[in-house]
Amino acid sequence: MSENVPDNHDVPAVPDPDARGAAENSQSERSNMTDVPLNNGSIRPPRYEYLDEECHDKFPDVVNLNVGGVHFTTLLTTLRSQKDSMLAGMFSGRHKIQKDEDGRYFIDRDGALFTYILAWLRAEQMPPRGAARRLYSEAQHYGLLTLMAALQNVQPVASDVVKAQFVSKVPNYKDLLEQIIMVGRERAKLDMRRQSRVLVTFHYLNDGPQVKMHMICELARHDVGFLNLPQTLDVTNLLSSIEFDLVKERGFNLSATLLDTCKGIGYICGYKYDLTFTWW
Repeated sequence: MSENVPDNHDVPAVPDPDARGAAENSQSERSNMTDVPLNNGSIRPPRYEYLDEECHDKFPDVVNLNVGGVHFTTLLTTLRSQKDSMLAGMFSGRHKIQKDEDGRYFIDRDGALFTYILAWLRAEQMPPRGAARRLYSEAQHYGLLTLMAALQNVQPVASDVVKAQFVSKVPNYKDLLEQIIMVGRERAKLDMRRQSRVLVTFHYLNDGPQVKMHMICELARHDVGFLNLPQTLDVTNLLSSIEFDLVKERGFNLSATLLDTCKGIGYICGYKYDLTFTWW
């Protein structure tokens, strides 16, 4: 405020309604600048320091960038072209962006992949298929929803999206995968063998008196249990997903053998498999 206030600590401060309204609007904008929610439910982009209204960054029309050590020059309008993206938010003037020693705006991400990000922003040019999966992760980070949607129609991202939808129906899928590896590895070390077995059971969620049948059947003895699986889920597809993640994606030598099927009257309680790791 421009008025001169007497130097008297007993003088009560008079609230300025305009200032209060500006502060409320500022707070509202700040809450609206939360990271862009993605269609898979995750929120990836980081926050950036908020600047007051009168301290907005003034960006040049041509912007010099340093992305992970790789230098780029592009138009400000290109960076702002997708209004709901993190890049548009970063270069809106509402956030403080660090600069390198040469004055380039610094983004701590993969510079090679940013080449494809700029190609998409400039002309919606798709990347080579070999870069699609890594670029999808970057598109999530930058909140580029149109690029994510385009990559979902390209392999291997298309398969990843379909598979992710499948495993989302399996409780604790990722944690149980890690448990399978841990049990197999530790058992091989303890037994000093080149192979180790992990007993894995798959239990369906049943309604009615048979719901706890698996507690007294052969499936009760296991190393890792996939519990409360929906009846519509095909265990052979789940086993295929496990083999895909452990063999193709992580390189383990793994084989699976069906050991037992638990059956009730008119229903199947679940299955038991022997997963065998070969370590060398």
